[in-house]
Amino acid sequence: MGVLVTGGAGYVGAHVVVALLDAGRDVLVADDFSTARRDTIDRIAQAARGRRPRVLEVDVTDREALERALAGRVVDAVIHAAGSTDVVGVTNVRETLRDVPFVLSSSASVYGVPWRSPVEEHDACVPDSLDGVATFAAERALRSAGDGSPVGILRYFHAVGAHPSGLIGREQVDDGALMTRLEQAAVGDAPSITLMGCDYPTRDGTALRDYVHVMDIAEAHVLALDALASRGTSFVLNLGSPRGYTVREVVAAFEASVGRRIVTVAGPRRPGDPPELWASAARAQALLGWRPRHSIVQACNDMLRWRHHRSASPLPDGRRPAVAGRAVTM
Repeated sequence: MGVLVTGGAGYVGAHVVVALLDAGRDVLVADDFSTARRDTIDRIAQAARGRRPRVLEVDVTDREALERALAGRVVDAVIHAAGSTDVVGVTNVRETLRDVPFVLSSSASVYGVPWRSPVEEHDACVPDSLDGVATFAAERALRSAGDGSPVGILRYFHAVGAHPSGLIGREQVDDGALMTRLEQAAVGDAPSITLMGCDYPTRDGTALRDYVHVMDIAEAHVLALDALASRGTSFVLNLGSPRGYTVREVVAAFEASVGRRIVTVAGPRRPGDPPELWASAARAQALLGWRPRHSIVQACNDMLRWRHHRSASPLPDGRRPAVAGRAVTM
């Protein structure tokens, strides 16, 4: 099977490509490398033990350029990981390859702040952020474009971790993300973290969120392609952890990874933050046979392994990735 992976040099996309190569698939990456490094393809090949994807350098929001790039190529299926918030890109790829199974790497941000957790696929989508609104619009555009070929939509909150080899991981670091800030505190680049709310009605009083190892998410994309091919019908599935993780549990995971205590300070709740926000993956388990295989400690270990690789590997202009050094709030 020849699989086109748009955004295949990005964070989730690169891990999906490795999973496909490991499964013996022929992979074609389409990426404009505007937010990804070109040497990611070399590192994908290393992580996949010498198997290498073919590459098209193309912007999927440019319909004519995309059609020219794909002319004469055999594509049996698509995984779109080039950004679920890009309605134009999703629509272009779908309409250009309307007759093949299509998996959209989407986001659980479409649910907004749901009335219950874990959130299920049939719960209302009421996005409360620009990204959530754009992602929901892309999902709707995908469903309405093309004729006949099935569509699989995979929704998840937070992809974390990195390839266990340390060769690929998240290039675009979000300094505001919990896992990034905890990583900084774990390695001593921040003196402490402030826990924003310690009186929530959760297991330990801190907010509970959903984190799934990126390799588990990548595996789900491969399984989704197989399910589309065998069933011939469309579906929407959540990818989530079995019961979510509290902030204190993620702190403990990083402490286990680095073998030292992380200093925490109790702080007030953030206005509007729900006590729990996580997704039920029961339907993905029933339909795909999928469940997360990597623990949160493994995700922390792999993040730190990738961090070491990044610090040892200069950027294309010779610079080293910058790391902030400041107190952290969660």
